[in-house]
Amino acid sequence: MSPTPAAERRAQTPRHVALLLTICALTFFLNLGGTRLWDRDEPRNAGCTREMLQRGDWVTPMFNGELRTHKPVLLYWLMMTSYAVFGQNEWGARFWSAALAAGSVLMTYAIGRRLFNASAALWGGAVLASNLQFAMIGRAATPEMLFSFCLTAVLFVYVFGAFRRKDVLAETIEPTVPLDADAKRPFFPSWPVAFLMYAVVGLAVLAKGPAGLVLPVAALGMFLLVVRLPEPSVVEDVAHLPRSRRWLRAAWRVFHPVHFMRTAWSMRPITALVAAGIVALPWYVMVWHATTPKGAWVKGFLFEHNIGRAARAMEGHGGGALLYPLTVLFYYPLATLVGLMPWSILAVPVIMDAWKRVRRRDPWSPGYVLLACWVGVIMAAFAVARTKLPSYMTPIYPALALGVGCFIHHWVRGRAAVPNKSLTDALLVLAGIGVGLWTGLPIGAWLYMRGELWLGFVALIPIAGALLALRLLKQGDRFAAARVFSLMAVAIVTAVFAVVMVRVDKYQHSHGVMRAIHARSDHPQIASFNRLEPSWVFYSGQTVEDYKSSADAARFLASSPDAFIITSEEKLPQLKPALPDGVGVVAKVPYFGRKGQLLVIGRENGNGAVAGTGGKDHTEAQVKGS
Repeated sequence: MSPTPAAERRAQTPRHVALLLTICALTFFLNLGGTRLWDRDEPRNAGCTREMLQRGDWVTPMFNGELRTHKPVLLYWLMMTSYAVFGQNEWGARFWSAALAAGSVLMTYAIGRRLFNASAALWGGAVLASNLQFAMIGRAATPEMLFSFCLTAVLFVYVFGAFRRKDVLAETIEPTVPLDADAKRPFFPSWPVAFLMYAVVGLAVLAKGPAGLVLPVAALGMFLLVVRLPEPSVVEDVAHLPRSRRWLRAAWRVFHPVHFMRTAWSMRPITALVAAGIVALPWYVMVWHATTPKGAWVKGFLFEHNIGRAARAMEGHGGGALLYPLTVLFYYPLATLVGLMPWSILAVPVIMDAWKRVRRRDPWSPGYVLLACWVGVIMAAFAVARTKLPSYMTPIYPALALGVGCFIHHWVRGRAAVPNKSLTDALLVLAGIGVGLWTGLPIGAWLYMRGELWLGFVALIPIAGALLALRLLKQGDRFAAARVFSLMAVAIVTAVFAVVMVRVDKYQHSHGVMRAIHARSDHPQIASFNRLEPSWVFYSGQTVEDYKSSADAARFLASSPDAFIITSEEKLPQLKPALPDGVGVVAKVPYFGRKGQLLVIGRENGNGAVAGTGGKDHTEAQVKGS
């Protein structure tokens, strides 16, 4: 007696989950604590969590003794729990990002099974776990992965509430259909499911702020505006019009005021406000009353880090006024192509295949439209903001990964709606990129890390993977070629983050600065002069004052033989005239990745040691060698 489809599916799921978790263990967790925290965001978040723990305060985020209004509190709460288990170290700071990245992979797999089938879902999960951007964010003590996880969870709840479960095998191509595809009811989950979904939205608001509410609601709303269009279909209605007018007519139908309001009401806006408010509002009220003056945190967060980032480029993350139109159009598409490597070499065939399937009303069209709305709305929302960072695109990577997974599923079975040559061309492009890295990596290592010329060998991974996949394609074994490609992607990501970055970490300038100071004093007092890096605060374990006045800095240096000032070469002329007698530059540390040096200024004695440090000495040569 052959197993039923349901039994086959139940047996299949544990194997797929085990495979995806194995990939996650390599790409997210392997050597997770092997590098020090990278300036600037990681030590800020890790240090803020430590200061909240030290104060016993679970409400008010503070870093270096100052109110930290950059992000809400959810990340700090999670990091407090990992600190309790793993200690206040790099692993503890990054644990939740890696765990949430693995959780996002599993949710993406579940979403793919519901929208498409198990095969496409498995490929999609593997793509998500083995691209450069998602792995990098999954190994960073920043809120981006938490926010991405929350939005993926919103999509997960929506898909499982709005799409019917199917009982078919992975090899079939039958789609999951909407719960109300046959009826004309609103294409939205029942009230309990909607409440749960909006409660998850509340978590996103605790992770990122208003964007946690606006982005998922806008993305799902866009999907509903498209799929709930009244008959006749857009294609039939505008086919007789010139092409230049069809898009206008179609857009008008999608955003027609009556259609828009009906769709918005079908999304249960009152439920949204109540559910999200129950989860997120209590903390915002508490932090409003906990800060002095009242509401200081909320005002700083909303006006500076939300409205401010949208209205102007902050911290140098933008293209400037003249380049702004270009960055709106090209910044995030190009950044995403780089971030999705090596899978992004399939971008052209993936887009072509998905477009053709939607145009011909393929059975998987609803899923493709949902993924496209998710990607398009989030990318467009961040594109118009002045401040731009590649990490802002992290929430769209699950949708992108599922799109690639669907393409691979069709392609290995000979059903892709693109020419076979497009895959050959993509692999040749990858091999070319590998050759470029083979040349460029040793040059970069020679310029900035003289002892690491071997890094060029990492480029052999994409070269070998592309050539082997091309050979298998020539032999007609598409499935083997796809497996080789996926193994190559896992190998690239693992090598970059678990091996290469550990070697690069040796050259972080925070290493040399802290070593130079602790070599001269067992109990140093550290400050900076117009040059403060958050890593100095985290690794010194103390509040680091950043003096703007040379007179104030000089008074600090004169206050104790264990007082040290960190500054840069370009700032030294401002400070030097005010230095007390016997105080000068005691160590020089090269910047990593750019010209110039950091200077450690402290009290000297005749033999180069600092008085009161037990005669310890740390020469300039030793600092450079560190």
